[in-house]
Amino acid sequence: MGLDLMIFDDSLGEANRKYNATGTSFAFEEWSAFFFEEMNIPTLPYADGDDLGEIHRKEKEMFVAALGHFPMLSRMDDHYSDSEYNSHEVSQLLNECSSVLTDLTNPLAISFTNGLIQGCRKAIESGFGVSLGAD
Repeated sequence: MGLDLMIFDDSLGEANRKYNATGTSFAFEEWSAFFFEEMNIPTLPYADGDDLGEIHRKEKEMFVAALGHFPMLSRMDDHYSDSEYNSHEVSQLLNECSSVLTDLTNPLAISFTNGLIQGCRKAIESGFGVSLGAD
């Protein structure tokens, strides 16, 4: 399972949206290294019988709260769910990625961030949005 980075023309509306593959995909390990190791997102322990829906809801809240200064990045709160950024949001996503890149030390997190930066630049050049699609 991975996150495929695609760009799309959001001027066509959702019904007519066509996604263009960028050839960039992120493994869970890259996503996890970035958010849990580098951005220090907390996780909750759980055991058999716990309400996983409730744990997922609480983890989402913690994820968003921990990334309060990074609202675009906070929307990537689940590796197994899609995240989309319309063309007017891509510059902010690029700025957020660029602002943390120099502080990263984990090669997987650096790869994840560089891939996002490259995808954002492609989208901006075309006036497109960015989609991370879980496969």
